Amino acid sequence: MDFSGKNVWVTGAGKGIGYATALAFVEAGAKVTGFDQAFAQEQYPFATEVMDVADAAQVAQVCQRLLAETERLDVLVNAAGILRMGATDQLSKEDWQQTFCG
Repeated sequence: MDFSGKNVWVTGAGKGIGYATALAFVEAGAKVTGFDQAFAQEQYPFATEVMDVADAAQVAQVCQRLLAETERLDVLVNAAGILRMGATDQLSKEDWQQTFCG
């Protein structure tokens, strides 16, 4: 597919599925911004924004700034995730909220 000229945001883009997704959009011609709590490398083939998607105020601030700069968002991929080890029925309410609800 051709995503030339499209603005794409990918959460969890620092590594794993999020990184692979962001890279695929770059290769398809999109202007990609990747979001993550931290980025392991110094350089990525897309713009990066350090952001915790579980922090609603931070998300609102970053999104407002980026939308003012780009004027539109064409694609949003939510690949951010967190893993809590243990049986699902034994997760604390806080762990459940963070894992499944962001």
